Amino acid sequence: MKLLTPGPVEVCSDVLKEMSRPMIHHRGEGFRRIARDIAELIRDIARAERHIALFNGTGTLATEAMIYSLLSPGDRAVVISHGVFGDRLRDTASRRGVEVYVVKQDPGEPVDMDRLKAIMDEKKPKAVVAVANETSTGHRLSDLDEVSRAARSVGAYVFVDAVSAFGGEEIDVEKLGIDALASCSHKALSAPPGVSFILLSDEAVEIAERISRSGSPPPRYMDIHLHLESMVRDSSTPYTAVIPVFRAFRRSLENIVRNHGVDRWVRSHSERSEILYRGLDNGRIAPLIHNPRYRANTLTVFEVRDGGVSARDIIGHVESAGYTISPGMGSYRDRAIRIGTMGCIDLEDIYRVVNEINSFLRI
Repeated sequence: MKLLTPGPVEVCSDVLKEMSRPMIHHRGEGFRRIARDIAELIRDIARAERHIALFNGTGTLATEAMIYSLLSPGDRAVVISHGVFGDRLRDTASRRGVEVYVVKQDPGEPVDMDRLKAIMDEKKPKAVVAVANETSTGHRLSDLDEVSRAARSVGAYVFVDAVSAFGGEEIDVEKLGIDALASCSHKALSAPPGVSFILLSDEAVEIAERISRSGSPPPRYMDIHLHLESMVRDSSTPYTAVIPVFRAFRRSLENIVRNHGVDRWVRSHSERSEILYRGLDNGRIAPLIHNPRYRANTLTVFEVRDGGVSARDIIGHVESAGYTISPGMGSYRDRAIRIGTMGCIDLEDIYRVVNEINSFLRI
């Protein structure tokens, strides 16, 4: 059974083998070298000399650490949402005690910049928080550059959930002026779940330190400052690391940077997604996102329009052919399918899934 889900993803055999190596101590030089290597390889993929905090946990931990470590109770923030994970950012900020203003759009819709600018001018928020690729709907935030400019115009920071985008989409953190970007091992970076990370600007590092030492610090496991301190001091995490996953993550990053090349790796996701978007667009099933500009490359979402066939029927048939794909999320749970293009898969897998679905629908 091969995974073509939005995560976790299919992991290559050499990456999986790293998890079976003998255990080492997380305070020894062997692990320190692994952590340093991971940080440098992430910088290579980002093409940016940013500070990097490494966490034991999945993408949710990184996004919540980003919010809890960079925003304080009483701060104001604007959250842009095109689906479930945008809504989660809103909820996380609210739990932190942040005064949240939401710009919510349907999947495939551009951000309402007039509304965003009006909120920015009136409320003067500390930050704008957004999802680069909305994993529930397949919406890519292609107007992130405009969002960032609007934030900068009032001195606001830009925090980005790039959990299913980093490594599979072109994201120029320097050009876009992103202050904090959160992602993880088990999406477009093609490793097992268990490691997440945040790339940070100098200003974001200063904010994290100030909040860590304030009267309302984040929980220790989410405290970016403690993780950065540990990385600078010991080239390690402040708490026991999930060593097998760190090892596997390093190997996968090495494969991306040194074997595939970053440009080719990113391009492979767009090639896979294009095959799916072209092959599954007919009267019975169609891309949820109509405008190609807003279609993510790392996962594709299709709405089932034939009332006689359910999303579960299609998922079951594809599973019988040896592939796992996912149902929709939120309001699309029963009427959409999600197909990931991340991980150790090739074009043959993509073509076969297209053929299996079209055969099942008698296209």
